[in-house]
Amino acid sequence: MFKATDPGNGYQLAAADATKPAGAKGGGGMKDMGGMKPMDGMSMTGDADYDFATNMRKHHQMAVEMSEAELKEGKHPEMLEMAKNIIAAQKKEIAELDRWLAAHKKPK
Repeated sequence: MFKATDPGNGYQLAAADATKPAGAKGGGGMKDMGGMKPMDGMSMTGDADYDFATNMRKHHQMAVEMSEAELKEGKHPEMLEMAKNIIAAQKKEIAELDRWLAAHKKPK
């Protein structure tokens, strides 16, 4: 596993060991995220489908919020256009995840 830090923001990124054979899994499924550290606020029930849907929804919502901040504060036309496109795409995916979650109860 390696870690990289964005020196400007202090964000740490982790990735699974690149020496694993193609198709090898981390052994813990969604619980260990394939060798990646879970993000703050990530919840895991043990049901991979439900965990994927709930955590991806949070991820997409954060993308919308970041893009809205860009529209409010940003100056560069390319980034403003990208923010608009991200908001549209992520809201569509959030709606799809919401439909799936509405049809599937949270595991106990």
